[in-house]
Amino acid sequence: MPITLEVEGDCLVPTDVKIALYRIAQEALNNIAKHSGASRAQITLHCQPHQVSMNIIDNGHGFDINQVAPGSFGLGNMQERANQIGALLKIESKAGEGTEITVDWHDNAGEVSK
Repeated sequence: MPITLEVEGDCLVPTDVKIALYRIAQEALNNIAKHSGASRAQITLHCQPHQVSMNIIDNGHGFDINQVAPGSFGLGNMQERANQIGALLKIESKAGEGTEITVDWHDNAGEVSK
């Protein structure tokens, strides 16, 4: 299956964030290959100072997110990795319309409290 990768900006982030994003992408692509019936997938990284947004989109048959078994290993694993780096994970999918996974990470270490 062809996979397109697009990177915008310089992704200068801590090593633990890089590893978590890599593992989330790896799990998402594994799920796409095993379950989606997709013929293509796209990964996009939007990088700005102190933040990264990663989108993974496929053209597969999609699924009803509410019908996923609690504790689903693949989706649960992605959520756990996102939580470990303080990122927000969002999964959108509809039957017949493919799936989009978004991970948003922001480095809040430099923020000043008011």
